[in-house]
Amino acid sequence: MPPAHGRVVQPFGSLFSSVIDATNYATSSERRKLSSDHSEKIEADVALAGRLADEALDLLASALRHGPSHLVKEYFKITTNEQEDKDDIKRLLSNFGKIKEYFSRSIYYNRFWNPLTYWDSYRKSYPMFNLETTGKKGAIASTVPDDGYGKVQNLLGGNTITLYPKHYEMDDADRAATLVHEASHMLLSTEDHAYMRQRNRESGELEITEKWRKLEREKALTNADSYGQFALAAYMAEV
Repeated sequence: MPPAHGRVVQPFGSLFSSVIDATNYATSSERRKLSSDHSEKIEADVALAGRLADEALDLLASALRHGPSHLVKEYFKITTNEQEDKDDIKRLLSNFGKIKEYFSRSIYYNRFWNPLTYWDSYRKSYPMFNLETTGKKGAIASTVPDDGYGKVQNLLGGNTITLYPKHYEMDDADRAATLVHEASHMLLSTEDHAYMRQRNRESGELEITEKWRKLEREKALTNADSYGQFALAAYMAEV
């Protein structure tokens, strides 16, 4: 399966194209309809993403008090109760706290392009969602990273999660985990070091990837899919 999520880094010359695309967006009835059709679903996804972050925080708080659970060991390679491990758990608590706060804010939909609403959304740090009618093969979601040229784009358009049609084919929990994954890109500058699961070409079943299994701790702590999938696993352990 192609990577499901992605960070979009565009060269400066393409920023003008981004503005043109945004202007075209204003006249796209298809995109506006898509926004209307999915707005309630996205609001539910955001609420569930916040719950996933809550469950992750609870599990990490328990790990700080009693030592890492099997999920903390599996997803972040934290295996003992030594001070270095406690420091990394505190780091994760801070990171998931930022994600939780992000999804606690009001939702802003990019239904039309307007420089004033763009600036207002950036100033208030609203979550923003671009709703695309098409996407590259296998794409579920992408985000503008908060580094390099991404900072310039964020000044123009606010922090942006773009959702593609394939996003809506997943179940509720997986959609929420995708939002946690993408939020970690924006808020924590995580990377796509490895995706946890990939579809087997022969059986069609999702399997855990060897690359994800072999992540070293520091990469696991900065891997977007580790955040999304850990939050999902913490949530599923409670439902």
